[in-house]
Amino acid sequence: MEGYEADFVPHGVSVVLTAPAIFRATAAACPERHAELAAILRGENPKVVVALGAGGGAVVGGTSGAGEALAEQLLRYMSALNVPDGLGALGFSAKDVPALVEATLPQRRVLCLAPSEGDASAAALADIFERSMKIY
Repeated sequence: MEGYEADFVPHGVSVVLTAPAIFRATAAACPERHAELAAILRGENPKVVVALGAGGGAVVGGTSGAGEALAEQLLRYMSALNVPDGLGALGFSAKDVPALVEATLPQRRVLCLAPSEGDASAAALADIFERSMKIY
C-alpha cells in the first residue's frame, strides 16, 4: 500500500486490519457486546437489538453470529474508506506470521482480551494474523 511498508505500520492501521478476525474470535467471550457494537455501526438502537436478540444475523446467544455480524459491518466501513485489503496489502505474508505472533506475545494487555486457555494464545494469535492477510 502506498505510504506504508511492512517494517512500519501505524498502530491504528494494524488494529483495524486485524479487527474483523479478532471480533470473530472474541465473540464467544461476550456475544451481547459484539451484537451491541454491530447495531451501533448499523445506526440502530443497540438496546433494542440486544433485547430482541436480532440484528443482521447477530443472535445474542449465537457467538459466531454476533462476531460475524460485527466483522461484516466493520468491513463495510473499511471498504468504503479504502482501507487496505489486509496485512498482505502491506507486504506481509504467511511466512511473517510467526514473527508477528512473537512480537505480540509480550503485550499482555492484548492477550488478556484473547479467548484462550493456557498457552493457546500463540495459536489464537497466529489464526488471527492468518485470517487478516486478506480481509475482503
